[in-house]
Amino acid sequence: MGCGCNTPVRSWIDWAHQMPAEILDLIAMANLGGTIGAFINSTTYNTPPVSWTANGIMYTHVL
Repeated sequence: MGCGCNTPVRSWIDWAHQMPAEILDLIAMANLGGTIGAFINSTTYNTPPVSWTANGIMYTHVL
């Protein structure tokens, strides 16, 4: 992994003190249905197929 460490985990305390994994290493090891993982930026992540509309929920505050 990206941290270059091989510290064994023997308890929950050891696990809690581990360095976080490098996300690109995890993506590179991914294999879903024969497709190898690849890090790419999405151009359509937040592009809905239709335009956004306001919902019909109304909030009224009563004292």
